Amino acid sequence: METGEFILRPLTENELGLLTNQLLDFFNPMRNKEIRDFLSLPVNVKTMQPLSLFDFLNYLDKKSIIPNPFGYMHHIISLSHKLASEGILIPAGNSGTAPGLSLCYYCFNIRTSLQEKSDFWLASIIGERYLRMLVCDFIVRIEGEDISGELHTGSGVLIASDTILTCAHNINDMKITSCWIGDTRLTIHKEIAHDRYDVGIIKVSPVYEDRDYPYLGSPQILDKTLTLGYPPLRGLREPSLLAQSGEINAIGSEMITGCECITISSITRPGNSGGPVFSLQGFIVGIVISSTHLVESFSAQDDENNNVKENHSESPFYLAVSSNELIKIVKEMDPALTVNFEDFH
Repeated sequence: METGEFILRPLTENELGLLTNQLLDFFNPMRNKEIRDFLSLPVNVKTMQPLSLFDFLNYLDKKSIIPNPFGYMHHIISLSHKLASEGILIPAGNSGTAPGLSLCYYCFNIRTSLQEKSDFWLASIIGERYLRMLVCDFIVRIEGEDISGELHTGSGVLIASDTILTCAHNINDMKITSCWIGDTRLTIHKEIAHDRYDVGIIKVSPVYEDRDYPYLGSPQILDKTLTLGYPPLRGLREPSLLAQSGEINAIGSEMITGCECITISSITRPGNSGGPVFSLQGFIVGIVISSTHLVESFSAQDDENNNVKENHSESPFYLAVSSNELIKIVKEMDPALTVNFEDFH
């Protein structure tokens, strides 16, 4: 509920995205003259004059972009500070208007080719709630049964209109009966499990033809993460997408296959397997495969003999196959598939 004229509640994810993109567009120097003309502000033909947050609120009001834009004043000031701290908005003086709204900026937002296509990257500034909203339509619930007839669930992520990326044990350990995005059942055509690594893909009838799909990027230690999946939740009537924030704690090689994996701090449960781990930079850094435990002792000989003593009394860590491996493994399974990888060009 709104209190008075000011919006005191937290912004919704849609409001966060709208206001952030409007700030980036408004303070773009290429639009300076156009916007000054629209707001009937003087234009110096020799020198560009920066616009202020007060001008921005007037612009939102005059364009009817959002109701009662001045009610969002403190949210907009906060967002502008975040963008300035990331070097995206460049402070350009003070207009001398209303306190807090007199700050002037230019926007120099240089994006990679993949960042130009979607807003996933904005999660690094406005948070994991925003990223969850953007990617939730690509997270897949996988249902099936094992050889004894017991029901199981797994997770996956659409990386192309007809391709779900998941883990191989979702395919090998159960007969998949259905795949879902929300309440929409997908038509399954083919399942492919890699013969060495715990990675698989499921080919389905095209889901979205006009969407920008989640892409991969390299993990970095202590990157903030968002893990998404569909573990069964007791007491809830319908399946719910479970979101957990965390960080990457280590990058190393899986003991048996040598596959590069990331260790994440967020807790994963049965049903999370195959689900994506996103960096808040906006790209997938891994898919969940298993948990692992602290070891009581370790030596080179133990490693060679696969004879490491685990301490199961300790809380486990959680493993995900690194995106650096996924890009190669997926190509082995489907050479014709185009998988985007953030190379920062």
